[in-house]
Amino acid sequence: MTEAATPYVAQAIASGNSQQVLDIIVPLAPGAAQQMLAVWERFYTEHGVEVLQTMLDRYARDAAAEDAYHLRAGKAVAEREKEELRVQHDQLLTEVAQMRAARDELLRKVSAEKQLF
Repeated sequence: MTEAATPYVAQAIASGNSQQVLDIIVPLAPGAAQQMLAVWERFYTEHGVEVLQTMLDRYARDAAAEDAYHLRAGKAVAEREKEELRVQHDQLLTEVAQMRAARDELLRKVSAEKQLF
């Protein structure tokens, strides 16, 4: 559940419009929409909108924390890949420099041999 959707879900449940609630939550949790709706309606019926809003806020915080975790993990992977690519780039630059030095040495030898003939 995204944080932005929680007020709309609470308002839809409070107004008794289950189709509106489904329209909000199905894109967010397609596999569990009916079950989530039933739980939320029970919370609203038994405890009122304040408890429902608190519960939805908790869902939003948990989802945000999970998103942040995945973003941090993705960033760490990207940083490792960046470092690996930097090392590989440095190695390739070293190889190119060695190849150029070898080419220059061969050109000097060929030039020296041409002068002998």
